[in-house]
Amino acid sequence: VNSVDLAIPADYRLLRVWWSARIDTAVAAQTLHMTFNGDVGNNYGDQRAEANGTVVAAAQNPAAAGIVLGTALGTVSATRSPGVGCVEVPNYSGNTFFKAVTGHNFEDRGGTGLRIRPLGGIWRSTAPIRSVRLRAAGGGLLSVGSSFGWEVVDPLPAAPGA
Repeated sequence: VNSVDLAIPADYRLLRVWWSARIDTAVAAQTLHMTFNGDVGNNYGDQRAEANGTVVAAAQNPAAAGIVLGTALGTVSATRSPGVGCVEVPNYSGNTFFKAVTGHNFEDRGGTGLRIRPLGGIWRSTAPIRSVRLRAAGGGLLSVGSSFGWEVVDPLPAAPGA
């Protein structure tokens, strides 16, 4: 498979999504994208920085079909080394504001190929998040042993009189 779908429960305030992934493609790495609720339109934007040794670079996608999370390492990178990361979405169950994402990821492509990326993103929708898709953007197949997950934190208060 080249994507993973996560069903997300309602009634909490904070969503955390994490991954540890490789792909079965002869490349150093392939970008992972995240989308919500099946929306694949250009309703997302992201900003990220990358530190590799002493070099720092930045990239931005103001209108994209998903949020760039980082990478899943390919077969050209260091054996057994995954791309890993975690993002948080505060107020993911709300219906007033767009959904903002913050997070980070790390990878070891071997030798001096260590990289870390802080990132932020936006889904320009007020819909509560009920599903998350993580997808290898270049079509690579996710390797056996890759793992993906979520947790929710901070339950919404019960309705008065409940």
